[in-house]
Amino acid sequence: AAGQTMQFSRVERGQSRLDKTIKKGNQIPLDEEINLENINFKKQKSIKVFVLSLVTFGIYNLICLYRWIKTLNKVKGKTVIDPTLAIVFSIITLSIATIYYDYKVVEEYELITKESGENKTSLGNLDPPSSNLKELVLYGNIFILVASFISAGTLWVLTWFASAYLVVLIQKAVEYSLSVKAKS
Repeated sequence: AAGQTMQFSRVERGQSRLDKTIKKGNQIPLDEEINLENINFKKQKSIKVFVLSLVTFGIYNLICLYRWIKTLNKVKGKTVIDPTLAIVFSIITLSIATIYYDYKVVEEYELITKESGENKTSLGNLDPPSSNLKELVLYGNIFILVASFISAGTLWVLTWFASAYLVVLIQKAVEYSLSVKAKS
């Protein structure tokens, strides 16, 4: 009986022992879906996004870009960016177009956050994005592209990790923006 008491002490009241997403205080589970009217956007762990970006050699970056744009268009209620064209142009231009689309995605989600009246406060375990994220994404992607071409691929590890990190930053900014929108 004593062993059972200790086993149950780690589980919040009303929560199943089988539930792996133990919530403490005001923390939001990382794999929770953000629900806005007819929009469902699944949050993802940063490490998962980072690793998938690395092991798929950038293909996951395109999948994320497509998801971000589809969700953006649904939130805005109009086509801000055509997701299919964004992916096609990104592939055809060997990621040069991705610089524009990543920047535009961050810019649009930043506007959603501002329109929702959020003053850059943390939402449980979800911190607000950096105030200069647009510039970081723009200059970071330009640096990655230039370093890739100038080094003829010898700096691939640096550019590979930097690109995956930028995807994580954008993913977290999208999650934050959608959470703020859902909260308002």
